[in-house]
Amino acid sequence: MKFSKALLLCAIVLVFSVAYAQDKEMTKEVKQKVLEKFDQDNDGQLNEEERSALKQARKEKKQERREKILAEFDVDENGELSKEEMKALKQSIRSKRKDLFTEFDTDGDGKLNKEERKDFNEQLEGTLKKCRKAFITKFDANGDGQLNKQELKQAKKVRRALKAKRARKLSKRGKAKRG
Repeated sequence: MKFSKALLLCAIVLVFSVAYAQDKEMTKEVKQKVLEKFDQDNDGQLNEEERSALKQARKEKKQERREKILAEFDVDENGELSKEEMKALKQSIRSKRKDLFTEFDTDGDGKLNKEERKDFNEQLEGTLKKCRKAFITKFDANGDGQLNKQELKQAKKVRRALKAKRARKLSKRGKAKRG
């Protein structure tokens, strides 16, 4: 349990620090893919219409992910996850995390030795590259494959809003348990 929390924290910190550092190789790759797909006039940048198409594609992809989760976990099919359904989703994530640990703990001793950690870190590096790419894609409003100051400011704003929402939710839970 401590390992998974530490790992999750490390991954979050690494994702944000790498995103802020703007890994040049990754941003160039992201920019190139975005331009290939959305730069209809081939001028090397996205105009307003092309940015709109990019935003729409992002919305559609987000909706697809949401629908996939709902299809698997929304048992009562009301379009939302109840507490029980959310619990099942979280349990599924925990189970996948445990399976991942088991996959790398090749000697089955409940710990990751040096070689197992090396294999794990290599896999994690690939996952983090995908996370960086997703982070940049999500907040890259102008589609240039990099995050400028304004885009970083928006990312921080979203992050603060999510933290505040979680804090309110936890506060409500605490009051409900006491009341």
